[in-house]
Amino acid sequence: MYRDILKETIKDKIRKVLDIPVRDSILDEEIKEDKKFKYPKLLISEKINSTTIKVIDFEQYDKMGVEKSPILKNIVGLYVCNATVKSLIKSYDNGVMILEDNSMDSMVEYIDELTIESESEDCQLGNKDYIYVTSLHNFNRKINYNVSEVYRRFEIGLFCYDDPNESKCNNYMEILRDEFDSDFKLLESKDFAYIFNPINFDVEENGRLNRVVYGSIMIKTYKTKY
Repeated sequence: MYRDILKETIKDKIRKVLDIPVRDSILDEEIKEDKKFKYPKLLISEKINSTTIKVIDFEQYDKMGVEKSPILKNIVGLYVCNATVKSLIKSYDNGVMILEDNSMDSMVEYIDELTIESESEDCQLGNKDYIYVTSLHNFNRKINYNVSEVYRRFEIGLFCYDDPNESKCNNYMEILRDEFDSDFKLLESKDFAYIFNPINFDVEENGRLNRVVYGSIMIKTYKTKY
């Protein structure tokens, strides 16, 4: 009943050129935040030996460059994980974590992000790239009694993780510029959408590894009464 064909068309175009999730709701993200981040995300700052690592708070380092030992309570018996491996935590004290095995040997210091999970939880980080599409600004201009021009500004948010040299994010932006450089046909319709203002991007957050970039594009369609 409330299907937004223009937004669905934009999402479909993005999915065809970028193999990452495209969202228009924050509900999934809120569920992930509640489930996954009871403990802060971590980085390995030092490998003391094959089973002992020193960890720091990811957010503090990523945003402010501060190496802070996180306060982690009641984590003995839980697992420290990245997207592919996990290791049982045997002890923790002031940033120094002793593990059951050497699973973290393959991790890269200051690069690989870690989370704390229970054995039953999936050790996949909530740090996968995705795109968020929203449109809250629009206005109409009447052409005649029967026809109006409809202008809508869409915000296309790029949430880009593990991109220390910005190459991945720049690639996403270039692909989207190419995809939205000309008018396009709407899904399930003979009508067209017209590019009124080309897409342009601004960096909202620029961390050491992760960044958030928002693109803005104005699109014109036509609406008829009869």
